[in-house]
Amino acid sequence: MKDFVCKAKVVLVGGSSSRTMAYKTCKLWGEKPHVVILPTARGDDPEIIEETVGFYSEFAKSVDVLKLVKEKPSKEDVRRRIQAADLIYVPGGAMESLIKRWSEYDAQRWILEAAATEGKVLVGSSAGAMAFSHTGFEDYDGEYFIDGYDIVPVWFSPHYQMEEWKRFDSFLTQKTEPKLAFAAGDDAGVLYYQGRYSAFFGEEGNSVWRFVLNDKSGLWDRTEYPADEDKDITPNGY
Repeated sequence: MKDFVCKAKVVLVGGSSSRTMAYKTCKLWGEKPHVVILPTARGDDPEIIEETVGFYSEFAKSVDVLKLVKEKPSKEDVRRRIQAADLIYVPGGAMESLIKRWSEYDAQRWILEAAATEGKVLVGSSAGAMAFSHTGFEDYDGEYFIDGYDIVPVWFSPHYQMEEWKRFDSFLTQKTEPKLAFAAGDDAGVLYYQGRYSAFFGEEGNSVWRFVLNDKSGLWDRTEYPADEDKDITPNGY
């Protein structure tokens, strides 16, 4: 990861999704994209597949669901299908299961290749967003940080509109690198492109929160961005 440079547009969504979020992420491609959905974190659950395909098929040229749990594609098939994607969407679920299964198929290799390709779009929701970040905060089965693929160099917490997920704040106090973190409510997120960060909202009305480590105080400064028009929220100095 040392020499990795993200050239794609990456959206970290706090959880869930909506028709609006599907529309806006497809527009990031500029035309109707070929979308590949990897529902690995949810064990290829039929309900999440039906929901996400329903959203994306309305705005995409075509939609491919790449199942790595309930099917056994060859590694070559996985490579070919991920490389064919204009937009890759990864719904939430169990991040540890995602990391393990992707490793078995070398899927992370082709995801990282896509992230390093100008013009590609990567969208992760909840566990998908954590996988794309430096490290994500997990609060479903105990509380702990779990390393992602560092595509977006930030700490990230999903579902932050819920009180139990606000324990992310206390976990951050133990961390110093990277010095930037984000949290997002369901159907709200952060767009990362060319080193800049923008609040990126769906239709559920949840906020995005930015955390910046203050070198003078040693504390994390938190700023809330309520649902509104999308805007640049890159901190000074980045």
